[in-house]
Amino acid sequence: MSFTNLAALFFLVLALFLFYRYTSFSSPQTMAEGSPKSIYDFTVKDILGNDVPLSNYRGKVLLIVNVASKCGLTDSNYKELNILYEKYKDQGFEILAFPCNQFLWQEPGTNEEIQETVCIRFKAEFPVFEKVKATV
Repeated sequence: MSFTNLAALFFLVLALFLFYRYTSFSSPQTMAEGSPKSIYDFTVKDILGNDVPLSNYRGKVLLIVNVASKCGLTDSNYKELNILYEKYKDQGFEILAFPCNQFLWQEPGTNEEIQETVCIRFKAEFPVFEKVKATV
């Protein structure tokens, strides 16, 4: 290996190390003191506006899913989610549905309209929460 290739490799490894070191999300230096460390540290609002600590679901298998009533796959998705929930709910499985309007504006309704769509039209028995904004 030539000196030029070795030097380039060294700087590439150094750059990757520095990138990882200073962008790591789990780094104690970048995490705010007291910030949530687990999903169970969050409290969310259900579709009726009631606070629900996610610690209520500790010990269960969770499927956290974005839902949207105007998506082209809504009918089949709710049908399959209902089948999945019915089959496994007694074995510690929960579906937590979070409506979101940020993906092609496919959930424009109010929480009341969402509740009507999900609970009455699609007869979902799994928990549905208030509309959320997805952030990265």
